[in-house]
Order: sequence, then C-alpha cells, then structure tokens
Amino acid sequence: NTDFHVIAASINSSDTATTWLDFVENTQNAGGANNNVNKYMPKQLQFGGWQSKSEYSTGEIAEFVAFNQVLSEEVRKKVEGYLAHKWSLNTTLPSGHDYQFDSPTDWVPSSESTLQAWFDANDSSTIVSNFVKEWRDSANGNVFLQEEISSRPEYLENGINEMPAVNFDGIESFLEISTRFGLNKNPDLMV
Repeated sequence: NTDFHVIAASINSSDTATTWLDFVENTQNAGGANNNVNKYMPKQLQFGGWQSKSEYSTGEIAEFVAFNQVLSEEVRKKVEGYLAHKWSLNTTLPSGHDYQFDSPTDWVPSSESTLQAWFDANDSSTIVSNFVKEWRDSANGNVFLQEEISSRPEYLENGINEMPAVNFDGIESFLEISTRFGLNKNPDLMV
C-alpha cells in the first residue's frame, strides 16, 4: 500500500523476536533466529533491496534507529511517541498510548546510552547529494553508501507527510553498509 508505517523489531537473548507494525504488536516470541554466534544478522544491512542486491523495494525511509539491547516497554513507547509526532503519524498511535497526545518531553534517540545507529532524513547534513551517495549515522558515524550513480536513491525534501525521506525506486536504487553498528547479536531496530 502507499501508507507510511513505523516498523519495529526486537530479538531477545532467547533468540525469539517480537515485532510491531504501526505501534501495534503483531508478532510475539517468534522463533527463527540462528543460534550460531557467527551467523547473527545484520552483518550487512541494505535499504531498498534484499540479499545480494536483488528484489528492489519501492518506498521511502525517513528514519532508522538501532539500539544495542532489547528496549524496555517504557523506552520503546518513547521511541514510538517520538517517531509518531515527528513524522505526523500520531493519529495512528493506539488509544491509551502514553504519547498519544504529546511527544516525549526532552527526549530523542540520543537520550539513550544504548543508541548504536541513527539515520534521519530530516537532518540534511547527514546526506550527501540529492541522489544519495552517502547517508551518515549521527550517533556513531557509520555510513550507508552507494557508489554507482544509477543505483542511488533520491533524497526527497517533501516525502513522508511533506517531510524529508530517502526514496527507493524499486528498480535498482539501494544503500548498503557492511557493519553491525557495534550491535550485540540481539539488537532493537526501528525504521
């Protein structure tokens, strides 16, 4: 569909995952993580494609935040409230959500000591060129990169709810990074 979404995933120390779509839990304690420490993902992360630069995605990414531990419910709700209000998605927060009407006071992802990566399209100083060659992490200096001009996604000043986003064309645009952002085997990731 063409709606914008907030997707969150968390993998705990028992190698089970919980996911949320638009602030609603939709998977709880799902199995499937590999228990071989050398095979934990992400070893490489790619926006806009899958596996070895194939099955390209069509869509926009406005923000990506990664933490080095499973977040408490309190902190997860702060992240949800922050993202919802920042990107004008607060009307999609569930009734009774702690931040349904107001964004968390004096809180941003860097308020958490466990923050490992923060890519924010609203911070144009982290993006190099209108067709994105580099998207820099404001937390630890990691860089999503695309050297090939024809495969660079487009930076949109008026993307998600008339705010900036990185647009992937579904044909050949993608960004990749060969790092785990210093994450443990079980990170929390939000896009």
